[in-house]
Amino acid sequence: MIADALAFLQSSYASCSDDDWEHSYGVTIETLDNPGCHLKIDLVDTPLAGASLDRLEVERAEDDWVHAWSDGLRFEGACGPPNLGEMMGAFRDFAKPEVDARAGGHGRRSWPWSLTSVRRYCGCWRSSPVRPAD
Repeated sequence: MIADALAFLQSSYASCSDDDWEHSYGVTIETLDNPGCHLKIDLVDTPLAGASLDRLEVERAEDDWVHAWSDGLRFEGACGPPNLGEMMGAFRDFAKPEVDARAGGHGRRSWPWSLTSVRRYCGCWRSSPVRPAD
């Protein structure tokens, strides 16, 4: 699960990067002092721009928890120390319906997708016509 979620996050970031987007937006993973991790993924100038997500909260134990939400400008998540992969998976679950919708009639592929297949089947994540080279 962790490898799949990380690969999806890497692919989505790489497909946004066009020598412009990454200078203003991006992905941030920080530590929290309670302890835990905080994930921020900018959605501006991507097909996910405007997509909101009501706050999801999973509380299993003091150090085993995941929260995720989106205001349409940014997807955010926070989690306990052992839950970073699960939190990245929450982003994948949030974003994947958009990827699937953009796949349309081009023959959907099962997860995991490589960066090349994300670009081929879904187009660049950016909403502008500028596309990164393969």
